[in-house]
Amino acid sequence: MYKTKISQITAILVNIMFFGGILACILTPWGTKFYSFRGREYIIQTGAIFLSGVASVYIMYELRRIFKTITNNDPFVMDNAASLKKISIASFAIAAVYIVKAFLFFTPATFVIIVIFITAGLFCLTLMTVFTAAVRFKEENSLTI
Repeated sequence: MYKTKISQITAILVNIMFFGGILACILTPWGTKFYSFRGREYIIQTGAIFLSGVASVYIMYELRRIFKTITNNDPFVMDNAASLKKISIASFAIAAVYIVKAFLFFTPATFVIIVIFITAGLFCLTLMTVFTAAVRFKEENSLTI
């Protein structure tokens, strides 16, 4: 029922982003040198990119777990609500990293990243409450039958 082409394509993209994110985290120190960051700027940029990269890989990991339940035709489970809560925490962590970075080395992209990840965290918390309500509704319906 839930296994559509769109969810399959999205699951493939999430897997690509998960493994690509791991590779990007590993290559972060060399990538920031490519952009000619030196000294203090290099340390700040590398640290922010690496920490946010690790949190992003964790988000992809949780999304992979959610897509497994979707492809198994059972998306309304408490594990998905828990995953959404973890994704929101990771999103807020990324925003926090960039808030600290803004005080140390501000770039215009820093502000954009902060806004995006605070919004993503709030959105995931909202989805978490929707999934929790859906799971409770599903459980109540299964008890009445």
